[in-house]
Amino acid sequence: VQTLLVEFFENSKKILAVGREQIGLRSDFVLENELREFQAEYKQSLAQDADVERRELTPVIRVRINAKLVKMPRREIVASQTFERKIKAERNSMKAIIGAFDRSIRKVLKSIVVGTLKTCETYRPVRLLSKSQS
Repeated sequence: VQTLLVEFFENSKKILAVGREQIGLRSDFVLENELREFQAEYKQSLAQDADVERRELTPVIRVRINAKLVKMPRREIVASQTFERKIKAERNSMKAIIGAFDRSIRKVLKSIVVGTLKTCETYRPVRLLSKSQS
């Protein structure tokens, strides 16, 4: 999820540099995120009578990530939000379920990027003017 999130920020072309915290970039913000749910949910509608034929159940894919935007260097949390998407798989097959997971995670990550960029605009750091601008 971390790698995909970095890729989504890079593809937005709205940030000069983006990377994992471990690579040591000096940043204005850090986005802490926690994967809360990443699952296929099947409704249990089984009859109590064992002779009743079971119908094929189609799962709903749920992806939920909590994101906290931290302003550096004071490590002040300026925003915290949970992003969630539920998408019903087209059918109960591995290919359809993987496709639904892919669509769900991409929608969540896009929402995180859009929300984070909006919040960053509010807390944009003040940069020193270069000599040619003064």
